[in-house]
Amino acid sequence: MKRIFFAIVVAIVAAASLSAQGGSAPGYTLRLGTSEDLDALSPFLAYERAATELFLMVYDSLSEFDANLEPAPGLAKSWSVSDDKLTWTFMLRSDVAWSDGVPFTSKDVKFTYETMASAELGLYYGFLSGIESIETPDDHTVVIKTSEPKANILQNPTPILPEHIWKEGLDDLETFEDPAMVGTGPFRFKEWQKGQYFSLVANPNYYGGAPKVGGAVFSIFANRETLAQSLSNGEIDVALNLYPDQIAQLERSGNVTVRSFAGNGFTQMTINCWNDPASGGDLALRDPLVRRAIDMALNKKDIVEIAFNRGGVAADSLIPPATAFWHWAPTGSEARPFDAAAAGTLLDKAGYDRKDTSGARMRPDGTPFSIRLIARAENPREVKAGQMIQSYLRDVGVTVALSTLDDGALTDAIASGDFDMFIWGWGGDVDPTTMLSILTTDQFDGTNEPRYSNAAYDELVARQYTLLDERERQVAVFDAQRIVWEDSPLVILSYDLDVQAWRSDQIGGLVPVSGGPVFYANTNVNYLTAAPVPGQKVGSSSGAILIVVIVAAALVLAIVALVVSRRKRGGRTSWTDDK
Repeated sequence: MKRIFFAIVVAIVAAASLSAQGGSAPGYTLRLGTSEDLDALSPFLAYERAATELFLMVYDSLSEFDANLEPAPGLAKSWSVSDDKLTWTFMLRSDVAWSDGVPFTSKDVKFTYETMASAELGLYYGFLSGIESIETPDDHTVVIKTSEPKANILQNPTPILPEHIWKEGLDDLETFEDPAMVGTGPFRFKEWQKGQYFSLVANPNYYGGAPKVGGAVFSIFANRETLAQSLSNGEIDVALNLYPDQIAQLERSGNVTVRSFAGNGFTQMTINCWNDPASGGDLALRDPLVRRAIDMALNKKDIVEIAFNRGGVAADSLIPPATAFWHWAPTGSEARPFDAAAAGTLLDKAGYDRKDTSGARMRPDGTPFSIRLIARAENPREVKAGQMIQSYLRDVGVTVALSTLDDGALTDAIASGDFDMFIWGWGGDVDPTTMLSILTTDQFDGTNEPRYSNAAYDELVARQYTLLDERERQVAVFDAQRIVWEDSPLVILSYDLDVQAWRSDQIGGLVPVSGGPVFYANTNVNYLTAAPVPGQKVGSSSGAILIVVIVAAALVLAIVALVVSRRKRGGRTSWTDDK
């Protein structure tokens, strides 16, 4: 997300504020720049990957991923499973307390899992499918019984929440948030100013050992060019989600380490499939033949090359090749290469074979076949992709009315079902269940934005995580992707490349996770090992400079237009932990 014009000014203010905090671990403040903002502080409500990264820093899970993305102890120090694979016993750490001093116990695990499962909100509850019961024989033992074997029980990133805080919000989890974000993780939440920054301080009492920095501030940049320049100037330590075409510029800067890798996500065009009188989508788009024709009419390679400036590779199926074992790629007769003539034949077969004198297709009732496409106003590359899609579909006789909306307005349109097609993106996870679950029928009011429904698909998604044999599970995951490919509720345009960079003369201790990212890597390991290079200053600049910065920040706050981010409801523009 991109919200602010002079992000680096706010970054300095935030970093100075962190340095002055009492009660936090002393030391250097890690300064990260990103174009992505939070959408909520609640794990029941958040969908943006910036929020899931924050949760990794503030909360813990029963098991967590290590630097090789293998399950490792988290709040559970060990575990065992019964011979029938239906009962899991987790032994919890006894040396953990919440950030407000209340001891962590097994009751917090039971509360979190049962509340998440019953609420059916957010990104995490899908990981809890198949759990039949949770028992807590003592404060440091959790016994989980499942209806069938559960293959992904140790790949479950659900953040454990404090019962004594969250029980107050049980009546309305769609609005409740904990502004202090009381957690057990290596950092404590400090403040969020929407569109500007969010900040944390180190937890000196973290059971895994205190971080080597005293805090972290994520500054939100309005554009990635400014983000890259701020890194080159040494104004931030780390730059996230850069564009591949910025690599050469950064490498010329000196003292900058650049990582480019296949990201576990994609950019897609979502098509409204909602078969309901309340749907605001075009009736023609409910036909899979029409959706497949739209997919086939697009030259994805050129879209990636021109609109996305080579920032990815042309895409097809639901799970990106970054998780290679789970990625299914259509081949042979199942492949759908760019072919305008074949796309036209599919449209003819679907009943849109009549054309006017200009070659524009007509509906069976004689009215023009025109559909709407929305691109996000804040993303010029997606707007360019929208223009190219408009042109490609014009070539096969389909008129496209292209418009742009800010993220808040688009989120509202998605929630109401009042759209035909829009361009946005999704990020994946280590386990395939996360990406598969975004299109299950039970997610109509959540991640299933096209409101796509296929009973066979739902059954496969529910079945695959019960299969302990990886090869057998892979077959089920492939079959699920094949169904989505044929039905095409999403036209997946690009598997995105990701670029991260950091000032190696300012920050050290960073190691790529499983050969890929350093941050946004499904693990918090690099936040624990990041350390300032010897000689880096700890704390803020001189008083005179700080006064200038604060005045500049006040000016920024006066002119920045805050935009509602991608969430399922309205929300605050700031949160502060005043404890």
